[in-house]
Amino acid sequence: ILLYLKLFYVIDTGHKQAVLGTVAALEGMFPQGLILLTSMALTLGVINLVKQKVLVQELHTIDALARVDVLCLDKTGTITTGEMKVEKIESLTEHSEPHIVHIMGNLLENLPDQNVTAQALREYFASLKDYKVSQVLPFSSERKYSAVEFTEGAFYLGAWQFLFPKGNAVLEQHAQKYAEKGYRVLVLARSKQALDRDRLPEDLTAEALIVISDVLRDDAKQTLAYFKKQGVRCKIISGDDPVTVSAIAKAVSLPDAEQYVDASQLKTEAELEFAVENFQIFGRVSPQQKKMMVQILKKQGHTVAMTGDGVNDILAFKEADCSIAMREGSEAAKQTANLILMDNNFSAMPYIVNEGRRVINNLTRTGSLLMVRMMFSIALTVLTLFAGSVYPFEPIQLTVLTAFFVGIPSFFLSFESDFSKVEGRFLRTLFERAFPVGFSIAV
Repeated sequence: ILLYLKLFYVIDTGHKQAVLGTVAALEGMFPQGLILLTSMALTLGVINLVKQKVLVQELHTIDALARVDVLCLDKTGTITTGEMKVEKIESLTEHSEPHIVHIMGNLLENLPDQNVTAQALREYFASLKDYKVSQVLPFSSERKYSAVEFTEGAFYLGAWQFLFPKGNAVLEQHAQKYAEKGYRVLVLARSKQALDRDRLPEDLTAEALIVISDVLRDDAKQTLAYFKKQGVRCKIISGDDPVTVSAIAKAVSLPDAEQYVDASQLKTEAELEFAVENFQIFGRVSPQQKKMMVQILKKQGHTVAMTGDGVNDILAFKEADCSIAMREGSEAAKQTANLILMDNNFSAMPYIVNEGRRVINNLTRTGSLLMVRMMFSIALTVLTLFAGSVYPFEPIQLTVLTAFFVGIPSFFLSFESDFSKVEGRFLRTLFERAFPVGFSIAV
């Protein structure tokens, strides 16, 4: 408005020239190509990720990917393939292995659980229906055990720490032995009391140990080595025994794998904050704790990506800057996630992060050109108001300038393969780069 008033009333250029000068100034002031450039760059990033069988559900995820400095991994489906296998049964009573197999067959026939552990158990134990059922208690990620009451007694299946919270020296010794080798251990326990959904029975006795192994991904070691090289901290957050998780982390050479925490022993938020800051491996983590851990990391100034495949990951998914689900994960997890790995391929993670960095680095570079034009247009307008007689450009001249100064260079710069870590804020970086150059051009 001020420029038009000066041109029309003070310089007396006439209405037509005053409008042309004002329009030229306005055209240069608005970085009108920035929205188009940003949309195209993000869309091309999505297309490139689709070629790697990665489904992007939210466009802004690419920006978060470029800035990720902490990656929280759920062991199952990322470091391991997600497949499990029953290795052996160890009876803890006078009952023989066939008797244990018989009990497990009836137990699994009546439990609705469909998680990976349950699938591995069903492959090993044949389904049976010769026990009469009274009550069924499905597995819960909060409770960490399931149970079925038969006329022969109530049978419980779960981790020993949760079935025997007051401790059991014999079970602990056996479980520790297997956990140190990277195996998961489930306890089959029996009670003569009726099944109580709110508390464990007093007479619960351990019948057998079921030893289960995870299948490691062939590419997990190389993928984690890449993140270490890029300065991205990897934390394993799992619901399994921390000793088992630590053993698997050592197998894939994760830094500080021997430093693990049993999250079930962390009672206060202060304890959780200390653990998140100082440890890499977390076992026995509840869904609520996963969410709190992501919140703590974000509060510390980190950009957090979270991988997972189960319902127990959903709370953390919603808090993370970027959430990544596996195609074979639960439907609820896939609906919540920003990205889905369509072939469950964890080795695609470095490519995903690199693509995010490439897009944002190129946007920053080309966006700076647009902002330079905006800066010198604003500076020229101010200088014209106070010192000049007419605005030095007409709209058609700015169109030619934009084509050679912004359009063509931006096109070529967008093909740069810059995978360097993104630091700082996007707009602030643009202004820092553009202001000195724009002001110099104006002068």
